[in-house]
Amino acid sequence: MKELNDLLTAVAAAQKLNVSVRTLANWRTRGWPKIEYVKIGRCVRYRRSALETYIIDNIANGAR
Repeated sequence: MKELNDLLTAVAAAQKLNVSVRTLANWRTRGWPKIEYVKIGRCVRYRRSALETYIIDNIANGAR
């Protein structure tokens, strides 16, 4: 049940990634970059862990 509490709206996900909601929609349409999302009816939600994984995987200069 914890994972359900970690679902973010597209607006919250966009704020976390510092991009626009439209950019997230474009990424979903193109399938790149690949960020997992969940569709509940017509609503799109992002797992907090998927966003954090995306951020970690895209750290520049191998600074991990």
